[in-house]
Order: sequence, then structure tokens, then C-alpha cells
Amino acid sequence: MKNVLVDLKWRTCLVYLDDCVVFSDDFPTHLIRVLQVLEHFRAAGFKLKMKKCHWGRDQVAFLGHIVTPTGIDPSPEKTKAVMNIERPHDLHTVTAFLGLTSYFSRYIPGFAAIAAPLERLKQKGVAFR
Repeated sequence: MKNVLVDLKWRTCLVYLDDCVVFSDDFPTHLIRVLQVLEHFRAAGFKLKMKKCHWGRDQVAFLGHIVTPTGIDPSPEKTKAVMNIERPHDLHTVTAFLGLTSYFSRYIPGFAAIAAPLERLKQKGVAFR
């Protein structure tokens, strides 16, 4: 899909695999952009599943984030997953924990410094305590 929308990507829409989000500052511009994207899909022979399409939203879930007119927030599901994760008890669970929490790094000032002690546990020869 990204090749089909290459001339629109980042200016009109965001694309990841088979997900596409059209964005705009106002409704008339939005309609024009949606039509542009749909025309590209038609020209490429793509068919949309209407039950998977959402139209005219001011808030959308995309790649584990909630995108709104005021910014990007973490999804409640991801936040809940972090809140309910078990305390890491070995190298494998530390790695999994860091993988999950790194998703939030853009929302947490100083995340790298906070995570540094756990990152050190991943170094060869460091004993887990």
C-alpha cells in the first residue's frame, strides 16, 4: 500500500502495512484528501472492507497510539498492559519489560536514564539480582 500512496504519504495520510489514516486541518480539505486516497486505491485495484473503515473521526487508534487533533497519546490497552505486567525476575522478563515500556519512551521525559539500570542487566556477564 505504501507504494500506491507514495506521493500522498506524510502530506495527506499515514500508512503502515494495510492501515491508512487520512488527516487534515478542516473538513473540506479532508474530503479532498479522502477522495485522493480512494482514487489511488481504485487505480491500484484495491478493494476496501467497509466494516474495517472509519470515516470522519477526530480521534483514531493507529499503531498502538491514539491520534487526536491535540496530539498523540498512548493507547489505554498498552497502558493497562504495563500496569499489569509482572515484576521482571530474570533476563528474559527484563528484556520483555523493556520492550513493552520502551513504547512509552516518547511520553516519559528521561526514559533512557530511568531504564538504564535495567538495560545494564542485559549486558554480558552481569548477574541478575
